[in-house]
Amino acid sequence: MKSVLIVDDQEEIREILAFGFKEAGINVFEAGSADEALKICQSQEIHCLISDYLMPKKNGADLVRALRDLEIQIPVFMMTGYLECPRQELIDLKVQATVFKPFEPDELILQVKKVIG
Repeated sequence: MKSVLIVDDQEEIREILAFGFKEAGINVFEAGSADEALKICQSQEIHCLISDYLMPKKNGADLVRALRDLEIQIPVFMMTGYLECPRQELIDLKVQATVFKPFEPDELILQVKKVIG
């Protein structure tokens, strides 16, 4: 079974996305911080990461950089509510797509399913 890791410091966002992915038959892991997400990625088989960009302490780009440093190469969808998100940085980190909040969870789920198969 394919699995996704949803990383967001807002629990309600994680819950909404987790419900949709579970309904689509995808295993879901959740993390409220970049550090927690990093631990999960090191201990579980994750097929796709969906992360908020702006989080306390470490942002989504910091998380992706740490994953790449560990040679964990999984597709990443970055969520943000800010139009001034550093797009070039995300391109350099090979982020699959930037998803601007608010968004339709079903659309994101479809995009992820296309990527992970």
